[in-house]
Amino acid sequence: MSNYNTNIMKTEEFFCTPPEDAKLFENMRGKYQSENEKKFFQELEYKEENEASFAYDWLLEHNENNDGLYMYRQSYSEYAINRIVNGKYMTEWHFSSLAELLEINLKEYGYLDRDITFWQWLKEQDYSCIRYDRDGDWD
Repeated sequence: MSNYNTNIMKTEEFFCTPPEDAKLFENMRGKYQSENEKKFFQELEYKEENEASFAYDWLLEHNENNDGLYMYRQSYSEYAINRIVNGKYMTEWHFSSLAELLEINLKEYGYLDRDITFWQWLKEQDYSCIRYDRDGDWD
């Protein structure tokens, strides 16, 4: 009989909503500017807390918006963004929280020709290009 300590840690010790996202979700509650904005924050809060995605949760597809941006979530709270123009991929950037991603300036990252944060861009679209049913783990 082998004698070793397995020391299994609880899942929440590995995966949890980052503090900046928890603060973002809390600050947004009751202050939504539209039903689509409400759905965006409620869906992503739920996903971060309950649904790991290891095959990418495609939230925004490049061919479903005029700017060619795409965004996906992986694991619990990691996000990536990029832009595809005429079939060419630009540089993909990864972020450890939704709060961090929302604050990037799309011009500074080389995606657009105007100063606008990703959050402002989403508000302009009224979040209408975001889909919540494309988790690659389940497709």
